[in-house]
Amino acid sequence: MKKYFYVSILLGAFALAGCTDDKADNKEFTEKSLATEQSTAPILLNLTQEQKENYYNQYLEVLEEISVEYPSANMELRPLDEYLDEHWIEPEELRERVIYFLENGVSYPI
Repeated sequence: MKKYFYVSILLGAFALAGCTDDKADNKEFTEKSLATEQSTAPILLNLTQEQKENYYNQYLEVLEEISVEYPSANMELRPLDEYLDEHWIEPEELRERVIYFLENGVSYPI
């Protein structure tokens, strides 16, 4: 009798171990996925030609300032006309990415 009792407890434990709340699990997964997706998705800036030129000049200033802090770094910008719409980022973000690269030797995690 004890044998059947222990076996039934063991089978009950296995059965309960497989029980999950699918709605809660899916919601948590979806929220994590959305948060990750939103944090890594690049924000496309819709800039006019004048704004692009302004950003480009700010990029040059950022690289000049960084070259003072990191004199051994050899940094150049590609020509303005080679930038695609998806390449444009805020100048402060450029500063963060360049410094991150110089300090860590790897690209900025997007």
